[in-house]
Amino acid sequence: MTAPGRGAAFQVYLPANATAPLGVVPAPKVRVAMARRTALLVEDEGALLALSRRMLERCGFDVLSTSNPTDAVALADAYQERIDLLITDVVMPTMSGVELYQRLRATSPAMKCLLISGYPLNVLARRGVLDPSVPFLPKPFTYDALVAKLQELLEHA
Repeated sequence: MTAPGRGAAFQVYLPANATAPLGVVPAPKVRVAMARRTALLVEDEGALLALSRRMLERCGFDVLSTSNPTDAVALADAYQERIDLLITDVVMPTMSGVELYQRLRATSPAMKCLLISGYPLNVLARRGVLDPSVPFLPKPFTYDALVAKLQELLEHA
């Protein structure tokens, strides 16, 4: 309802889950063991970085995270353990997600990669920043969509 000089009022209706309190989403069953794996998360949007990190930790990953590719390279170089998975935004300052993956894969050839982006696929393809052999997840994504993509990716690990 809108009234001149009084602002607007909105009502938001959210579906309730009969098996969980409002706002709590039950975790889907995970087919592929993701625990005891390390992911390097690179996302230049702070809120998405924090949310994605929480999602990955909920899946059982140990997560290294940063907001830029240059720091990601330094993190990977300094990390003493194996990094199993790179999850990176495609379009970032200084280098693309694909360039970052290629650079990190030179020293970690077994590392898997999941590209994420809010840009439509056709725009990314025109800009030449996609690698069709690397799995892609469009933003925004849900926890369930992330889990499904990770299971698909890691089943072939």
